[in-house]
Amino acid sequence: MAAYLIIGTLAAIIYEDFRFRAIHWYWLVLLGIFAYCYSTAPTSDIFANFGFLFIQIAGLTAYFSIKNKRLVNIVDAQIGLGDILFFIPLCLLFKPTLFLAFFVISLLGSLIGFLLIQKFWLKKLETIPLAGCMSIFLLLFLFLEYPQNSFFLF
Repeated sequence: MAAYLIIGTLAAIIYEDFRFRAIHWYWLVLLGIFAYCYSTAPTSDIFANFGFLFIQIAGLTAYFSIKNKRLVNIVDAQIGLGDILFFIPLCLLFKPTLFLAFFVISLLGSLIGFLLIQKFWLKKLETIPLAGCMSIFLLLFLFLEYPQNSFFLF
Protein backbone atom coordinates (compact mmCIF):
# COMPACT_ATOMS: atom_id res chain seq x y z
CA MET A 1 0.00 0.00 0.00
CA ALA A 2 2.83 2.43 0.85
CA ALA A 3 4.31 1.89 -2.61
CA TYR A 4 1.10 3.14 -4.23
CA LEU A 5 1.11 6.19 -1.96
CA ILE A 6 4.71 6.83 -2.98
CA ILE A 7 3.71 6.62 -6.65
CA GLY A 8 0.87 9.10 -6.15
CA THR A 9 3.13 11.51 -4.28
CA LEU A 10 5.80 11.27 -6.98
CA ALA A 11 3.17 12.06 -9.63
CA ALA A 12 2.20 15.22 -7.72
CA ILE A 13 5.87 16.24 -7.40
CA ILE A 14 6.43 15.72 -11.13
CA TYR A 15 3.40 17.84 -12.02
CA GLU A 16 4.27 20.70 -9.69
CA ASP A 17 7.98 20.79 -10.50
CA PHE A 18 7.46 20.81 -14.27
CA ARG A 19 4.50 23.21 -14.14
CA PHE A 20 5.65 25.70 -11.50
CA ARG A 21 9.39 24.93 -11.04
CA ALA A 22 8.68 24.51 -7.34
CA ILE A 23 7.08 21.89 -5.13
CA HIS A 24 5.05 22.29 -2.00
CA TRP A 25 6.76 21.17 1.20
CA TYR A 26 3.93 18.83 2.18
CA TRP A 27 4.64 16.53 -0.79
CA LEU A 28 8.14 16.03 0.56
CA VAL A 29 6.83 15.36 4.06
CA LEU A 30 4.34 12.82 2.69
CA LEU A 31 7.02 11.18 0.58
CA GLY A 32 9.26 10.99 3.64
CA ILE A 33 6.51 9.44 5.76
CA PHE A 34 5.59 6.90 3.08
CA ALA A 35 9.25 6.07 2.47
CA TYR A 36 9.80 5.58 6.20
CA CYS A 37 6.75 3.32 6.46
CA TYR A 38 7.85 1.28 3.47
CA SER A 39 11.56 1.12 4.17
CA THR A 40 13.19 -1.94 5.64
CA ALA A 41 16.70 -0.52 5.36
CA PRO A 42 18.86 -0.80 8.47
CA THR A 43 19.80 2.45 10.18
CA SER A 44 23.43 2.08 9.12
CA ASP A 45 22.39 2.06 5.44
CA ILE A 46 20.28 5.18 5.91
CA PHE A 47 23.18 6.98 7.64
CA ALA A 48 25.52 5.91 4.83
CA ASN A 49 23.12 7.41 2.28
CA PHE A 50 22.90 10.65 4.30
CA GLY A 51 26.70 10.71 4.47
CA PHE A 52 26.98 10.41 0.71
CA LEU A 53 24.40 13.16 0.28
CA PHE A 54 26.24 15.42 2.73
CA ILE A 55 29.52 14.89 0.87
CA GLN A 56 27.82 15.79 -2.43
CA ILE A 57 26.32 19.01 -1.08
CA ALA A 58 29.52 19.98 0.74
CA GLY A 59 31.51 19.29 -2.44
CA LEU A 60 29.18 21.46 -4.51
CA THR A 61 29.44 24.27 -1.95
CA ALA A 62 33.23 23.99 -1.92
CA TYR A 63 33.42 23.98 -5.73
CA PHE A 64 31.29 27.09 -6.18
CA SER A 65 32.99 28.84 -3.25
CA ILE A 66 36.44 28.23 -4.73
CA LYS A 67 35.24 29.23 -8.18
CA ASN A 68 33.77 32.51 -6.89
CA LYS A 69 36.57 33.11 -4.34
CA ARG A 70 34.04 33.57 -1.53
CA LEU A 71 31.68 31.37 0.47
CA VAL A 72 28.65 30.62 -1.70
CA ASN A 73 25.26 29.43 -0.51
CA ILE A 74 24.28 27.02 -3.28
CA VAL A 75 20.61 26.88 -2.24
CA ASP A 76 18.40 28.71 -4.74
CA ALA A 77 21.39 29.83 -6.82
CA GLN A 78 22.69 26.49 -8.11
CA ILE A 79 20.16 24.03 -6.68
CA GLY A 80 16.73 24.55 -5.18
CA LEU A 81 15.90 23.83 -1.57
CA GLY A 82 13.08 21.55 -2.72
CA ASP A 83 15.57 19.50 -4.72
CA ILE A 84 17.83 19.06 -1.70
CA LEU A 85 14.90 18.19 0.54
CA PHE A 86 13.71 15.69 -2.09
CA PHE A 87 16.96 13.76 -1.62
CA ILE A 88 16.16 13.04 2.04
CA PRO A 89 13.29 10.55 1.48
CA LEU A 90 15.42 8.85 -1.17
CA CYS A 91 17.96 8.03 1.54
CA LEU A 92 15.32 5.89 3.25
CA LEU A 93 14.45 3.84 0.18
CA PHE A 94 17.73 2.39 -1.03
CA LYS A 95 20.70 0.44 0.16
CA PRO A 96 23.88 2.51 -0.25
CA THR A 97 25.17 0.97 -3.47
CA LEU A 98 21.77 1.19 -5.13
CA PHE A 99 21.31 4.74 -3.79
CA LEU A 100 24.62 5.77 -5.32
CA ALA A 101 23.70 4.19 -8.66
CA PHE A 102 20.20 5.68 -8.66
CA PHE A 103 21.50 9.12 -7.67
CA VAL A 104 24.16 9.26 -10.39
CA ILE A 105 21.98 7.75 -13.14
CA SER A 106 19.01 10.00 -12.38
CA LEU A 107 21.21 13.13 -12.25
CA LEU A 108 22.89 12.29 -15.55
CA GLY A 109 19.57 11.32 -17.13
CA SER A 110 18.00 14.57 -15.94
CA LEU A 111 20.85 16.61 -17.40
CA ILE A 112 20.83 14.79 -20.75
CA GLY A 113 17.03 14.96 -20.98
CA PHE A 114 17.06 18.67 -20.15
CA LEU A 115 19.71 19.40 -22.77
CA LEU A 116 17.79 17.48 -25.43
CA ILE A 117 14.51 19.21 -24.59
CA GLN A 118 16.25 22.58 -24.58
CA LYS A 119 17.93 21.96 -27.93
CA PHE A 120 15.03 20.48 -29.88
CA TRP A 121 11.84 21.65 -28.20
CA LEU A 122 11.71 24.39 -25.57
CA LYS A 123 14.65 26.71 -26.00
CA LYS A 124 13.60 29.13 -23.26
CA LEU A 125 14.13 26.70 -20.38
CA GLU A 126 16.80 27.91 -17.98
CA THR A 127 16.40 25.64 -14.96
CA ILE A 128 16.15 21.90 -14.60
CA PRO A 129 13.13 20.61 -12.63
CA LEU A 130 15.45 18.23 -10.79
CA ALA A 131 13.01 16.81 -8.22
CA GLY A 132 10.49 16.18 -11.01
CA CYS A 133 13.07 14.50 -13.23
CA MET A 134 14.37 12.33 -10.42
CA SER A 135 10.77 11.44 -9.54
CA ILE A 136 10.32 10.18 -13.10
CA PHE A 137 13.40 7.99 -12.70
CA LEU A 138 12.10 6.70 -9.37
CA LEU A 139 8.75 5.87 -10.96
CA LEU A 140 10.53 4.01 -13.75
CA PHE A 141 12.53 2.13 -11.16
CA LEU A 142 9.34 1.26 -9.26
CA PHE A 143 7.57 -0.01 -12.34
CA LEU A 144 10.58 -2.04 -13.46
CA GLU A 145 10.93 -3.50 -9.98
CA TYR A 146 7.20 -4.14 -9.41
CA PRO A 147 7.00 -7.63 -10.97
CA GLN A 148 9.58 -8.90 -8.51
CA ASN A 149 7.41 -7.56 -5.65
CA SER A 150 10.36 -6.00 -3.85
CA PHE A 151 10.15 -2.37 -4.80
CA PHE A 152 13.33 -0.90 -3.39
CA LEU A 153 15.57 -3.11 -1.32
CA PHE A 154 17.56 -6.09 -2.46
